[in-house]
Amino acid sequence: DEAQEYLQTKHIIYESIQEIGEVKHNFSHQIWIIKVYFVSLQEKIRHELFVSSKEIQEKYSLPTVFQKVWNLQKEKNQKLF
Repeated sequence: DEAQEYLQTKHIIYESIQEIGEVKHNFSHQIWIIKVYFVSLQEKIRHELFVSSKEIQEKYSLPTVFQKVWNLQKEKNQKLF
């Protein structure tokens, strides 16, 4: 699976991985079809920023494509943080 291969190449240790769906985004003259996964990590990834759901909603502005991903995980009732 693509997601598992990616995590392995980055040496990211995870407990579980589940595909939760796809989002479609029209960007300029291209259509992006993005597979979305829920990954449960065994430990935080060094040199990465981890924030809570509340912080994402209150402090950060998400680009449209990431808003679609965020909404998909809420729709699928996945708890990110």
